[in-house]
Amino acid sequence: MATLKHNLNVSFLIVLSIIILFGAAATIYFHYTLSDLSNKNAVSESEIEKLELQVAESSANIEDKSEQLAIRKEREEDLSTQFTDVSTENKNLKDENTGLQKDLETVRKEKATLENENAGLKSKNADLEKDIKTLKAEIDDLEDEIAALQAGS
Repeated sequence: MATLKHNLNVSFLIVLSIIILFGAAATIYFHYTLSDLSNKNAVSESEIEKLELQVAESSANIEDKSEQLAIRKEREEDLSTQFTDVSTENKNLKDENTGLQKDLETVRKEKATLENENAGLKSKNADLEKDIKTLKAEIDDLEDEIAALQAGS
C-alpha cells in the first residue's frame, strides 16, 4: 500500500503538473490571443473615431451646402419676383408706348388736317384781303365820284 500510495501521489503530482502546465499554456495562449484582439480592438476604435470625425465633417459640409442652397433658393425667388415685376412693368410700358404711338399718329393726322385747313383759311384770307383792297379802291373811286359830283353841283 505504501507503494500504491507513493504511486498514487506521484500520479497525482504528474496529473497536477500536467494540469498546471496546460493551465500555464492556456494562459499564455489566451494572453497572446487577447492581446492581439485588444490591439485589433484599439485599431478598430481608432478607425471608428476617424470615421466619426469624417462623418461629422461631412455632416458639417452638408449643413453648409444646405445653407448655401437655401440662400440660393431665396435669391432665386427674389430674382424671379424681380423678373416678374420687371416683365410686368415692361409689358405695361409697351402697352403705354403703343397707346402713345396711336395718340401721336392721331395728333399728326389732326395736325395735317389743321395745316390743310390753315392753308385754306390763309388762302381765303388772302382772297378776302384782295377783295377788301378792291372794295376800298371802289370806295375811294366812289368817294372821288361823289366829291366830283358834289363839286360839280
